Amino acid sequence: MSHDTPILQVQQVTTALGAGGPEILSAVDISLNSGEVLGVVGESGSGKSMLALSIMGLLPRPITVRSGDILLQDRNLLQLPAQELRALRGKDMAMIFQEPMTSLNPVMRVGQQIGEVLRWHRSMQGEAARQEGIALLKRVEMPDPQRQIDAYPHELSGGMRQRVMIAIALAGRPKLLIADEPTTALDVTIQAQILELIRNIQRDDGMSVLLITHDLGVIAEMCDRVAVMYAGRVVEQGAVLDIFDRPAHPYTRGLLASRPKISAGSSWLSTIEGTVPAVGQMGTGCSFAPRCPLAGPACAQRPPLREVGVAHQAACVRPFEGGHALKAQTQ
Repeated sequence: MSHDTPILQVQQVTTALGAGGPEILSAVDISLNSGEVLGVVGESGSGKSMLALSIMGLLPRPITVRSGDILLQDRNLLQLPAQELRALRGKDMAMIFQEPMTSLNPVMRVGQQIGEVLRWHRSMQGEAARQEGIALLKRVEMPDPQRQIDAYPHELSGGMRQRVMIAIALAGRPKLLIADEPTTALDVTIQAQILELIRNIQRDDGMSVLLITHDLGVIAEMCDRVAVMYAGRVVEQGAVLDIFDRPAHPYTRGLLASRPKISAGSSWLSTIEGTVPAVGQMGTGCSFAPRCPLAGPACAQRPPLREVGVAHQAACVRPFEGGHALKAQTQ
């Protein structure tokens, strides 16, 4: 359960391509409390992974954070020297990447990769590091951990590789865990196991988790709060129940309406016409306006994120409008 102490604060962060290039993230504001799970949801290209890389300080050149602040327990990560930031990664904050096969080193055994974190952040080596590695693999429910600790990544299944990634992330005992679509490449059964594992570990350790996904079912099951992103901006955020029961932004309603429903039978799925605008083509008004059935002249100005309920914000000049019609149409 969440507390009132923020562990992570992303304040007006703008990430861009080079010094004078187009914006990828625009004035993003999110906060994550101690012991809370915050879901970040949106279509591909909405900026979810770029937000995670901005927080971790892992942006590929020439992409940089142009303005704003990223505070981890009141330390501004954007003002830290590279060496200090490197010391925080793995120890105070860790990340589970989207595709473990491209994130794990193919020529290093599982134990070596876990041991690297233990050596850097917990001063453990040799047999002590090996035994701790086995204990971590047991914790992430790896089958036969005494044998798999000596395996190479290509010898493991997708679900087993993702368990290794989680074990590496947990090795430094971080306070903040960022999980970037951790179940994308897995089948449904293994997805459920991995999500249950992350949820149990988060509850046991009281970790704060930033969970990035495009799956609203995962958001409903795992998260306390949710931030909806579109075209590099947060367009709505609030408690999970508020977002699902009273979505304020038409984009959020479109996402919710596009979920498959068993009761729909063979009818077509609801879709949001058009695509997310490319980087550099965001325009000066509301980025969702070209796809929005409620768009009007007022949408020519970019709406700010504003309160539409208790701890519920949306960036829309006509929040909640059209919701009942959309709900009736998709039931």
